[in-house]
Amino acid sequence: MSVRYRLIVNSTDAACEAANEGMRIVLVFSHHVAQDFRDGTLVSVLPDFKREMLPISLVRASREYLPLKLRALPDFVTLRLKARLSERA
Repeated sequence: MSVRYRLIVNSTDAACEAANEGMRIVLVFSHHVAQDFRDGTLVSVLPDFKREMLPISLVRASREYLPLKLRALPDFVTLRLKARLSERA
């Protein structure tokens, strides 16, 4: 299928803003527009269309000493991401 783009953006926030401004269909993760769905400002037009989930990796250089904040980052990101993804269910 060939698609003609009316607008191309490089951030999810810009895509969501475009959708809210009536610029037609956008493809974003549902957790980015969950509040808009609840408010009724946006609706899903292709609810059966699902994209393949992509793995997310956190990579860091191996070092003996890492600040506590940096050591805690993977756990923090994992918890936040799981919470955000569960909101869309």
